[in-house]
Amino acid sequence: MTGGKPQADTPPLQRSIKEIERENLYRHFMQAPFPIAVFKGPRHIIELANSQILLGWGKGSEVLGSPLEEALPELRGQPFLGWLDGVLETGVAYEGKEQLARLPAGPNGELADVYCNFVYAPLHDAEGAIEGVLVSAFDVTREVLAHREVERAHREVERALMRAEASEAQFRELVENLPELAWNALPDGYIDFYNRRWYEYTGTTFEKMQGWQWTSVHDPEKVEEVSKRWQASLDSGEPFEMEFRLRRHDGVFRWFLTRVIPFRDADGRIVRWFGTNTDVDDQRRERERAEQLASELSVLSQRLHAAQRAANIGIFDWDIVSGQTTWSPELYGLMGLEPDVIEATPEAWTERLVEHDRQRGWDAFRVAAEARASLMEVEVRLRQPSGAARWVRLSTDIEYDLAGAPTRLIGAVVDVQVLKEAILERGRAPRSQNRPAELKTSFSPR
Repeated sequence: MTGGKPQADTPPLQRSIKEIERENLYRHFMQAPFPIAVFKGPRHIIELANSQILLGWGKGSEVLGSPLEEALPELRGQPFLGWLDGVLETGVAYEGKEQLARLPAGPNGELADVYCNFVYAPLHDAEGAIEGVLVSAFDVTREVLAHREVERAHREVERALMRAEASEAQFRELVENLPELAWNALPDGYIDFYNRRWYEYTGTTFEKMQGWQWTSVHDPEKVEEVSKRWQASLDSGEPFEMEFRLRRHDGVFRWFLTRVIPFRDADGRIVRWFGTNTDVDDQRRERERAEQLASELSVLSQRLHAAQRAANIGIFDWDIVSGQTTWSPELYGLMGLEPDVIEATPEAWTERLVEHDRQRGWDAFRVAAEARASLMEVEVRLRQPSGAARWVRLSTDIEYDLAGAPTRLIGAVVDVQVLKEAILERGRAPRSQNRPAELKTSFSPR
C-alpha cells in the first residue's frame, strides 16, 4: 500500500477514521482497570494491549502488531493458543478459571507460575463474521494461593476431627484462625458455630445467627434459591458450592463464593458440615465490566464497519515487519471483488492499480519514508474486473522504528470517482458556464 506527498496535518477524513478506529477503542482499552487485549485474524495479531496486560506478559509496546505466538513464545506448549483458535472457529466465548500460565517474570525473563481468570470473547464485523478475539484477564494468583492455604487448613480440621482425641475446642480453635468467614453446622444443617471473621463482617452475634437465622444477612432476591440448594445438599450429602451476596455490617452487599463440605465418621455418616465464605466481589465486578466492555467494543466495531460501508471507505493495515496485511470487505468492494477472493498483499494491491499509477504510488511512499512523514495522501486508479478504472484517494498513516525505518501502514481508501467525473465534466463546459455569476453581498466589493 502506498501514498503520496507528506502531509503536515491530518486530513479530515483520515482523522475521522482514526477517531473511530483508534480513539474510541483505545479510550475503552487503556482505561480498563484490568488486563485487556484484542487479537486479530488466525495468527492472533496483537492489535491492542493495555499496560496491565503488557506488564503481565513481561513485554513492552514493541509486541503490538506481532503474532501472539511470536511475541510470547513462552505460550508454546500451553493451551491458550488452542483456546483462541477455538473461539475464532466456533464464535463461542471461552472462559478460564484459576488457569495456570507460565509467563516471564523478573529482569532476566525467568518463567513464573501465574494463575488467572480470563474470558476470550469473539469480535464480529458488521456482517457478523468473526474478525478477532477480545481478551480480558485477571491475575488471581494471590487468591488461588490463599484458597490453597484454606484447603490446607480444611484438611487439618478434617484430620483433627478424625482423631479420636480431637475435642470440640480444638476444632473451633482451628476454624477461628481461618482468614475467611467460616462456620460449622450439625448434620441437619443447624449452624452452631461461626468464626470471628463472620461476626466482624456481618456485625451480628451468635444469638442472631444460630440455626437458620443466617438468612437475615443474605440477598433477599437470592435467599430462597440458596435455602433450596442448601437443603438439597443436606438431603443428598453432596458438597455445596454457590456464589451469592452477603450484607456487611454497614449495609453493603458483597459477593461471596461459598463452599460447604460434609465430614463423615468411620461408618460414612455425616457428623458435621464445614463451610467457608470467600469474598469474590472485586473479581466478579471486574468480570462483569469485562463482559460489558466486550459488548461495547463489538457494537463499536459494527458501527465502524457500517460507517465504512455507507461512505464506501476501505481500510487496510500493512505490517511491514511481520508481512501481515489485512483489507476490509469495503476495500475489496472498491476493487470490484468479493472479500478474500485474492490474498491481501502489497503486491496484490499494486497489481490492481492502473499500470501508469503503480510506480507513482511507490515513488510517493519512498519520498514520504525518506522524510519520515507520518501521513501521506495520493489519488490512484483501481482496475475493475470489467476493465474500467475507478479513482480512489489513499490516506495513509506511517509508523517507524527507532532507526527510522517504516514498520507499519494503516489507512483509508475513499471512492472519489464521482468527484473526478464532476471535475472533468465541469472542465468540458463552455467557458461562460464555468464562470460563476457575480453576486452582490455585504461581503462583495461595490
